[in-house]
Amino acid sequence: MFAFRILKQLARNKRYCLYSRNNSPQNAHLVQPAYEGKSNILKRLLGKDRILLLGPEREYEMDEWLRQRFLEGKVANICQIRHPLDMMVSQYFSHGWIHPDTNFTDEKTRMRRRLQAGECSVFDYMKLEMNDESHFTGSYIIKKFDGLLEQGKRANTTILKYEDMYFTYGYWADRLNDALPKPLRNRNLLERLAPDFGEPAKRLASRFYDDPLEYVSEYRIGQQNHVRSAKPGDHVNFLSGDQIDMLMEVLCENPIIRQFYGNKSEKAPAGGDRSSPAV
Repeated sequence: MFAFRILKQLARNKRYCLYSRNNSPQNAHLVQPAYEGKSNILKRLLGKDRILLLGPEREYEMDEWLRQRFLEGKVANICQIRHPLDMMVSQYFSHGWIHPDTNFTDEKTRMRRRLQAGECSVFDYMKLEMNDESHFTGSYIIKKFDGLLEQGKRANTTILKYEDMYFTYGYWADRLNDALPKPLRNRNLLERLAPDFGEPAKRLASRFYDDPLEYVSEYRIGQQNHVRSAKPGDHVNFLSGDQIDMLMEVLCENPIIRQFYGNKSEKAPAGGDRSSPAV
């Protein structure tokens, strides 16, 4: 939602139309006819700079139409990534407690019952997810990062890290601003849009939880209380060092994960410094 808020304000500032699945009603499917000028109304919404804003997307894979525009250099592609172990910890609690089960498949529902019964640890769930057996989404964790393999090699792709947004927002905002098309650049606006992590940051597990049900009970995790920790490094509260090493050995077979998260000696910055790092 941070990305959506930023995109929405950038669009509003320049009076551009934002095509997004987060809009209500969602209008991401209208981006192609708008780009191709098939609708006079949509055409006028492009503005004089002829810039379309699309996103945020939950998957790094592009559909064929967008991919072709990207390969032609007509798309400024900005991707945000997060440590895959933190992503899977978040998914564990989303699958078990947070996401509404209205459209759950039978397999997804069975897994929710296993999690709520304490029959599947965070570590075991991650192994299932990495083997495409958690049944949470159609795209398992390594497959998500695979979508960046081609994109990451091209000059019109910028990959940002969630960890930078949290710990060194100034540096993160500088990189985002530089990646935006010139008419959209507005460093002062990005500074005003800096996320206030506030209460979510306080929900970082305060100790190691061998049993995740204790964490669920302590923080009353559920559909009515779905705010979890925003602070990077949440996985260390649910995985042992050996488990982390075992999982990362497999995850780092993916070149993107290895490039950004493969350094075992890399530590998350202490405290909450939101300024640009020293150069």
